[in-house]
Amino acid sequence: MKAARQALELDPDYACALSSLGYLKRTYEWDWTGAQEAIDKARLLEPNNSNVMGSAASLANSLGQSEKAIALFEKKVSLDPLSLPGLRALALSYSKVGRYKDAIELLERVLTINPDYPTARRDIGIVYLRKGDFDQALEELEQAPAASINDFYRANILFRAGRESEAQALFDQLINTSAVDYAMPKAAVYAASGNLDAAFEWLEVAYRQRDIGLAFILQNFWLKPLHEDPRFAEIIEKMGLLPYWEAMPSEYGGPEQ
Repeated sequence: MKAARQALELDPDYACALSSLGYLKRTYEWDWTGAQEAIDKARLLEPNNSNVMGSAASLANSLGQSEKAIALFEKKVSLDPLSLPGLRALALSYSKVGRYKDAIELLERVLTINPDYPTARRDIGIVYLRKGDFDQALEELEQAPAASINDFYRANILFRAGRESEAQALFDQLINTSAVDYAMPKAAVYAASGNLDAAFEWLEVAYRQRDIGLAFILQNFWLKPLHEDPRFAEIIEKMGLLPYWEAMPSEYGGPEQ
């Protein structure tokens, strides 16, 4: 934040610094209006800057604006077709609106360009999970590079697949080895297991820690089991996101009307 502000003191029209400021305001301050203003100005200054376009798309995702995010990520990819983070972000945005085939094709393209891209195989697994294909989701996850977070995804998928004993054994192990870390993944696994009280307890931990994952809470597929509980609306209201959530179509994660 400090570096972006210092750069803007030297040049108030430095688009990349404005874009970075918007990213920081969104991610760490939850200042949605400030983030939007900074990024909108950056886009006016450099409408064909792929990094600025990515920041705008990411903010749209945070605000639950799925179609807008897709259009912006598509523009980013058109400007920089070899940006692997851009291709990945577009793929995940496609998956959020049910465009699973398009999402998998993009993630396979990422792997074609870089077979060692660390999150691509896991991301493909998550797309299959969204489709309801639990076996394929687990298979893709098994092929992903080792990472602690993957075990939380695995436990979540196992709960959703009805393999409760396996899921619980794995989750118990994870809880015992990570006392205060992974607040958001823990909330998500508890949500999948049906333990909503524990899920909300860990969401509150994430809130107190200002977990950066909360910047994407509106489109967090893993937390959807919590949406009908009034405590979910209370959390996003504290974050200043309630109007954005209420404006989201229910099929994209918004509240049921």
